[in-house]
Order: sequence, then C-alpha cells, then structure tokens
Amino acid sequence: MLPLDLNASECSKSLLSDDHLFMTCPVMAAFALSTKTWEIVNVDYAEQLEKATTIPDANIKPESLQIIKALSDRQIKTQNLWSADFIKDKGEGVVVLLHGPPGVGKTYTVESIAMNTGRPLINLTIADLGTKEDSIETQLTSWFALAQRWRAILLLDEADIFLERREHKDIARNGIVSAFLRKMEFFKGLLFLTTNRVGHIDEAFISRVHVIIGFEKLDPEKRKKIWKNFLDKLHGEQRGKIRVTPNCAQFLMGNEMSTMDWNGREIRNALQTAIALAEYDMRGSEYYHEGDEITVESDHFKKVMEMNRSFRDYMNSIKNNTEEKRAQMFYGRNDSFTQDGAATATAPSGTRHLP
Repeated sequence: MLPLDLNASECSKSLLSDDHLFMTCPVMAAFALSTKTWEIVNVDYAEQLEKATTIPDANIKPESLQIIKALSDRQIKTQNLWSADFIKDKGEGVVVLLHGPPGVGKTYTVESIAMNTGRPLINLTIADLGTKEDSIETQLTSWFALAQRWRAILLLDEADIFLERREHKDIARNGIVSAFLRKMEFFKGLLFLTTNRVGHIDEAFISRVHVIIGFEKLDPEKRKKIWKNFLDKLHGEQRGKIRVTPNCAQFLMGNEMSTMDWNGREIRNALQTAIALAEYDMRGSEYYHEGDEITVESDHFKKVMEMNRSFRDYMNSIKNNTEEKRAQMFYGRNDSFTQDGAATATAPSGTRHLP
C-alpha cells in the first residue's frame, strides 16, 4: 500500500476512504480539565467546545465586565500581540486580579468569560503547584506553556500564598513570591487571580497587574437575584423531579430571608440542604413511591436558616467581633466598602482599579 499524506485540507475534502478510516485509531489522548490529567478517550465523544449563549449575570459592574471581556477577547483572538515592554517576550500577557469577600462571584466571573469565549479554563490551586520554590517554578512553566498553546484562560484561585507581602524572616515565602513574579512577567496568555486578602498583597505584585477589580459584599437585592437564578436552574433541569412550592419561592424572596447575610456559595449550599431535607421527609412517608416528585417547602429552608444563624452567633461570641470586623482586622479587607461604579483608584504603572 502506498503511503498517503493526510493533511487538514485533504481531510476536509473527505478524501478518506472506508479502508483508510478502518485503519485509523478509534481513541485519542485528551486532557481532562476537571481532574487535570491526560486520558485516553473515544473519538466518537470528542466535539467542538461551544460558546454559551445565556449565562446568569455575575456580581460585577457592567463597565468592569466590559474591560475584562475586551482584554479576554484581544488576548485570545489576536495572533501577534504588541507589547509595550522593551524586553523581548516580557509583558505580553494580561493579568487580572479579582478581590473581595468569599462567595461574591469572583470565580464565577472567570468561568463565565471562559464559557462566553468558548475557551478552555485551567483552574489551578496551591495543590497543583506545590509550596516549594523549585516545584512552583517547574509547575508554573508547564501550566503556562499549556495555557499558551491552547489559548486557554488560566485561573489561579485563592492565590494568597503567591501574593502576600514578603517579610525578612520568612525566606521560604519570599522565594515562593519571587518565583511567581518571575514566571508571571513572561507569561503570554490570560491569567486571572482571586484573593480574599487584598490588604496583604505584596507591592511588587500590584505593579505587574493590568486590572484590579473589587467585588462588593452581596446586598439583599443581589441575593434575591441569585436565589431566582438558582430556582430557575432547578426548575429547568429538575422539572417533574423536584418542585419548590410557590409559597416557598415567595418566602425566599421575602424580608425574613433577606436578614440572612449569605453569600452566593452559602445560598447554593442552603438550597441543596433544603432539597435533601425535603427528600428525607418524603422518603419517610408511607405514601412515598420511588420516582415521586420531591416537594420543597419553606419549613425546610427555615431549618437551614436556624442552624446557620446559631453557628454565626456562636462564632461571633467566641471571637468578640462580627465577620466584617474580623475581615478588616485579619484579612485586610473592608466588606462594608461600597463603590459608585467608576474607577476608584489608580494603581502604580498604569494599573487601573475598577469596581
């Protein structure tokens, strides 16, 4: 049999005969983003990643989201990016820092950008990089190379250990921060970092960030919007299996629920717990049959609320401070700060600090 040179153009013209297809391998190597491992998969299950058309709004100012989208679009679609740095291969990437209290939409914003652009999202944590300078440099080199090759969006979630201010006595931490700063400057892709401890960030890092965006604590209206998004998702995906009664939905949007100072993650957990309670109650009934629709009542949420409220009261009593006060004292974060939607500060070296 004569060798056949199969290139992309030939494949697109359907030059492969049945005999050629018979000799091709039915499996291929693929990288699983969820487990961060290489796997062997069947080619029948490989498909093009599609852009998401409808994603619930994130807790972010429209003008801030516009800048993130502009930077993402340019970094992903432009082949030959212009760099303002005079050193070759330096400063060609884009680094965005997202800061704010836990559960206010920092990670969700990055996930939404990835879904909207149709690009893979590599979500890294300290567990993926290690805690020693040598291992961090090696791992960062590997992950940065993959992100650039795939034009992926790279997210370093809870990046506090890499960003925190260096101290003379902590040589190990200083090495970690220095290694991260070195690798970050030569990264050519799109890098997002999130932190809950913005007040502890090293000054050298601030000057290397293109945009800094703060996320405010959720107010009652934003929490209602999050509840609605979760209920709409539940109705769309579990219709006929799980039902939230109209009275319960009204309760979730009412004044009593607004007193619960929950973030987005806590709202999600409360919903899942209430559903579990409802299912447990129904399974204990003699009239329940497998496959019956689970009915979620307001009483299920009230039990979750009471448990959460008791725990918060206990935490406040032993620490002699509210959660907001503790955030300001220990994490360098002001959760009561509100912004007017305009740029509130100008960071060094042209860095813009946006709401």
